[in-house]
Amino acid sequence: MGRGDESLITGLFHSFMGNWMTVKSEECRIRFARKADLEYIAELKFRGDEYHSQFDLWPPECEMGEARRTMRKHLGNRKSKIFVAVDGSGHINGFVLIHLKKRDTRHADYKHVGEIGLIYVKQDYWRKGIGTRLVRRAIEYFESKGIEQVTQRVVAPNARGIGFWDSLSFETKVLAKTATVDNVKKRLKKSTGQ
Repeated sequence: MGRGDESLITGLFHSFMGNWMTVKSEECRIRFARKADLEYIAELKFRGDEYHSQFDLWPPECEMGEARRTMRKHLGNRKSKIFVAVDGSGHINGFVLIHLKKRDTRHADYKHVGEIGLIYVKQDYWRKGIGTRLVRRAIEYFESKGIEQVTQRVVAPNARGIGFWDSLSFETKVLAKTATVDNVKKRLKKSTGQ
């Protein structure tokens, strides 16, 4: 085999691998969740809760029964939609939960708002475009309902999540803070001396 043959084979190999990788990443399809998907979605929510527990998130759900109850409630709520990412083998590798919110405001653009409530992708599938595809489908749905404003919450110490949402043009508009009643009472007592 001569040098020309090696470069031809190398070129064919890279061409094949590039095409193979493209096909693999496109095997993921996004669809509405079905009631039959409940266990898979609940498992993903549970994994998401476990992931978020490292951030001392309140409330720390991290219990499979609670994850199942939460996702069952959303599957049956007509104002909520769940989209799932399904791979070529039929496995669900991620989901996004969205809500249509109606607000009592005089500003027409903000009367109907889309909310991205939860999103989670199995860690083995991070950085493969699945989260982006789930958000794209959510945005398409909001747009089909005439929604122009979308809101989303991310845990403050979750740099990976913040980077993801920033890359999609989400901006921090509200900063929510949490505390226990006991801690606030202690501080109030200190500051007022009572």
